[in-house]
Formats: sequence, C-alpha cells, structure tokens
Amino acid sequence: MSKHSDVSHITRYLKDAVFAFSAEGRLQYCNRELLCQDSLDTGHDRVITWNEVFDAESVTSLIEILRQGEPHTRGRQVFLTLLMEEVQSIKVEAEVSLQRSGGSQNTLFIHLVSVVDDRPADFSCEEDFDVLSDIIDTFSIPTWCIEFQEPVDITLSDRETMRQIFQNDSYWRMCNKAFARLYGLPDDLDFNKQPVRYFFPRSPENEKFIHQVIENDFTVDNALSMDANHDGSALYIENSVRAHIEDGRLLRLWGTARDITSEKRTVNRLIHRETEIRGVLSSIPDVVLVVNRLGILQGANPAFENQFGWCVDDWLGRDVNEIVKLRDYLRGRSRLKIDQQMRFIGQVTLPNQSVRNFDVSLSCSLDDMDEERFVAVFRPVTGPDE
Repeated sequence: MSKHSDVSHITRYLKDAVFAFSAEGRLQYCNRELLCQDSLDTGHDRVITWNEVFDAESVTSLIEILRQGEPHTRGRQVFLTLLMEEVQSIKVEAEVSLQRSGGSQNTLFIHLVSVVDDRPADFSCEEDFDVLSDIIDTFSIPTWCIEFQEPVDITLSDRETMRQIFQNDSYWRMCNKAFARLYGLPDDLDFNKQPVRYFFPRSPENEKFIHQVIENDFTVDNALSMDANHDGSALYIENSVRAHIEDGRLLRLWGTARDITSEKRTVNRLIHRETEIRGVLSSIPDVVLVVNRLGILQGANPAFENQFGWCVDDWLGRDVNEIVKLRDYLRGRSRLKIDQQMRFIGQVTLPNQSVRNFDVSLSCSLDDMDEERFVAVFRPVTGPDE
C-alpha cells in the first residue's frame, strides 16, 4: 500500500474488519482482503502473529485480556494501534471478545469499529495541506488567506468585531505566487512570512471593506479594499471573501483578489477632471448646453437658470427644442456634422413666454461611447439684433 494512500479509502476497509488470534498470538482469521494481503495473507504457510498487526502497547493490552482467562462473548471496548504497510500506524476503536474454541483453548476476536482521528499530522493533514498549497500556488488568480492566531469574537458588536479583525494577532496562511506578484514582492521573499498589517492596514477604505464583509455574513464578492504595495504605494483590490467560523469565533478569512488600481485611478482622474470642468463652467456667464441629436438635454451650466430663467433639473432628459430652436441644426436639411461648428442667432422662450435672442455657437463631436454630442454656447445679443 502506498504511503500516500487516502485515509478515507483505508477507513472504508477498516470498518467491521474482524481478526481472530489464538492464545499464542497467531492470526487465525481476517475478513478484509486489504488487511490480509502480502505479509498478512493467511493463505501463506508462514505464521503471522499479532506483533505484525498491532503495535507493542496494543499487544500488551490483548495479552492482559487473555491473561484474565475468563471467556466472554460480550465485546470490550478498547483502543488499539493498527500497523499498516508503509503507512506508519492508525489508531482504532475495537470490540474485543474472548471465546472458548475447543477444550481449554481460547480465541481472541477483535472487531474494528472505527478509526480514531489522532493520526500523525504528516500522515494526512500535513500531506493534504502540502498538496492543496501546491495546487493553489499554480493558480493564475491571486489567492489569499488570513489566519487569526487570536480568534475574532463575532458575537459582539460590528464595531468590536472590526476592531478585533484589525488588531488581533494574525498571519498570512496560504497566499500564492500570483498574490505575491500583485503586491510586487521580490522573488526571494515569502509573502506568507510578511506582516498582515503592512499590506492590509487599517484605513477608512478598509474599514468600509470589512464592514461590507460583516454585513454580508462573511460571504461577499467584488468588495473593494485599499492595500499597500511592497514599495508603499496604494493598491485598489477587488476581493471575493469567505470565512471559517466555529462557535462564534472567526478563525480565518480567505478569498481571491483582482488589482483594479489602474481602473480606479482612471475613474478618480475623470471625477477630478469633471469637478474641474464643472467649476470652470460654473464661472462662465454664457449659457452652455450639451444635447444629443434629438435635442435631449444632457447637461447645462448654472447660467441656464440665470440667463434663461428655467430650472436645469426640470429640463434634464427633456427636448429643449420646446424653448430653444435647435432642431433644424440637429436634424434638419442643414444639420450639423461631426467636427463642424456653426454660428447663428437663436431665439429662447423664457418662462413668461417672452422671446430673447442669443448669439449661438454650436459644435458636434463624438463622446467616449462614440455617440454624437452637441455643445451649444448662448451669448446675449446686444445692439440692433437684440
């Protein structure tokens, strides 16, 4: 049997296995092919003893049962250590009964009931962990796990839970190479040995992230966190998070990560640019309108209300041709084309139904979605044309 055999595979054969030994410790019977193959094969001529099946401590217990000498058919619960070929040993719970098989000869029957889960760590748990680590390390998706040496009590308030998540002792349990590359870690450094707080500091952004995790019962997708790169620069990370919780204690958090720093910075630049443009437009005394080919108002500066007397919010998403005659230039025979500019005198209907003339400059371009966008600038007409 291979040293790397799956324990669950072995235990299926161990359950309900029955051995029969003579008073001298010779194997007389075994009902499991797996246990009786090779050296335990009772079909061979050589004698097999219980020293080849159980460890010394277990044999001592069996001898003591035999020494008592009183036959009994009712099983006695004992714990024995079974020797498996190339697999070190497995502790089992067994029922042992002593029966008289003829004359004064006693036979010891051992019925294996279950496997006791105290096998050496290097037999299964450590081996399985190593295999799992190797698999995760090959993932192209950055994968991480934070283990809490001091479990987090999640039965308390959300605020206290958050405090413990950031302050309780923790370490990186299983982070793959893709995760290390995401943070720009040099190849000669093991990410799993780096401080959690260095890469995942407590900040308003990360508090918001953890709050989202808590609010969603520690199962969340595409949650934003703000981490620190190895060089100290900011990283915007989109996380899918899961948790291991036992008895109200958070033992570990794990998940996958996606670097959205460039996208986030682009959005921030656009927001900053939009804020600047809005500031500039707000300072322009002329009316500036943005409409589509149908004349639907998409935006306007504050001068729209100051000069026209209409509320901007009342007209957003509506056809401004009701008050500003742009239809012929947008959709008519002489309609404006992309990259063209046109200048004309236009009439605007005011809230009191009076009409006022404006010097209009109209231009057309494509927006980021390759859709036509028209910008019209209205200046009050002074002099004879007014």
